[in-house]
Amino acid sequence: PLILASSSPRRSELLKKAQVPFSVFSVKVSENLRKDLNLDEQIMELAERKVLAAVAEFNPLNSQGYLFLGADTL
Repeated sequence: PLILASSSPRRSELLKKAQVPFSVFSVKVSENLRKDLNLDEQIMELAERKVLAAVAEFNPLNSQGYLFLGADTL
C-alpha cells in the first residue's frame, strides 16, 4: 500500500484523480532549508526528510511492504 507522507490537499487530489489507493500519514519535520543547496536540492531534501520521519514513526515493525511517498514544493 502507498503511504503519502504529506498532509497536502493538492497531493491527495492528484493521487485521487489518478485513482491510486493511498493513506495519509503526515509528520511534523523541520522545514528549515539548507543554504548550501540549490532550490531543487532543497525541495528534494525536505521531501526525503518527511519520508524518513514517516517511516520512523509509522511503526517500524509493520512498515515492510509499504511504499512511502514524500513530495514538497517551495
